Amino acid sequence: RRTRAPSLPFASLPFACTRVLRFSRGGIRRSDRIGSAMDVVRLARRSLDHFKSQVKQGKWEDAEETLVELKLHLTNFQAVPPRWEPCANANEQLQLARDILEEAVLFSAQTEDDNAFERNFLQLQTYYTDTNDVLPRSSKHLVITGLNLLRLLVQSRIAEFHLHLETLSASDLRSPEVRYATALEQSLMEGAYNKISLPNIPGTHAANGMAAGSTGSSAASVPSPAYIPLSRKILATVRDEIRSISEQAYASLSVDEAVRVMRFASERDLLDFAREEKADAWKVSEDGKRILFNCSSNNNNGGGGGGAGSAMEVNSMELIRNTLHYANQLERII
Repeated sequence: RRTRAPSLPFASLPFACTRVLRFSRGGIRRSDRIGSAMDVVRLARRSLDHFKSQVKQGKWEDAEETLVELKLHLTNFQAVPPRWEPCANANEQLQLARDILEEAVLFSAQTEDDNAFERNFLQLQTYYTDTNDVLPRSSKHLVITGLNLLRLLVQSRIAEFHLHLETLSASDLRSPEVRYATALEQSLMEGAYNKISLPNIPGTHAANGMAAGSTGSSAASVPSPAYIPLSRKILATVRDEIRSISEQAYASLSVDEAVRVMRFASERDLLDFAREEKADAWKVSEDGKRILFNCSSNNNNGGGGGGAGSAMEVNSMELIRNTLHYANQLERII
């Protein structure tokens, strides 16, 4: 036996029930579609504010879960690529989708997730290139552009780095965000490692053990806190390169000189590194005042001067002969 449900005013019914009542023989009415689109945007905006709050508080795991929820919201947007469907609040959807992807890029940079950074940036790039006629330029556009250049530099993708530069306008190239990345790239290519430093980043010493008092200016200060994780990666790469060169150029260095050349923050950082990271190749002298390089190879050669010296001489002569041969062949071609 069927029982009749109690009657309720239409305004008191929940949103889901009103959608059912609005069904007609022709399908869902236009007013229902507009209400649904507005509701999706409202929910996504609320989730975005919650995501920003979690990031600010350093709740990375919770923020990552919220970011997944935000991207699910994007699948319900009609006006965003690749759908590009017209709707009443198309500009609002595009604006919010761009904001979500910008926050996703910045979050992946902070968490040092390179794969997520690339995915999010490629999605965001569509909004930067295809919505210029309907949306105002984002205030984070140059920050994220410079951040992507820095990522390509860290990953040694120099060709893509310069390809991205070719797509920028003259005013963008003069911006501090882009100039920071281009100055770093120039210093790295020139081998001018003394120009690469981050004296204005708090916590750099603790993170890297790298001295900050450099006379260079190409990376004297970062244009945005979002650049700090990638900049630290570049500094770590630079320091490793300096160590490798020092090992090949010197048999030993005084501790004071090694701290200066390899740009450690203190003698303690250098000695800890020598004992923990380079225990097989570096030795500290008995008086603790010198760092001895390539100790294992020196011990094997016995200091006779014949083995390593002869091998180096043969390699050098071989290199000279090959270089002269290539130069001769090149002259014939020209």
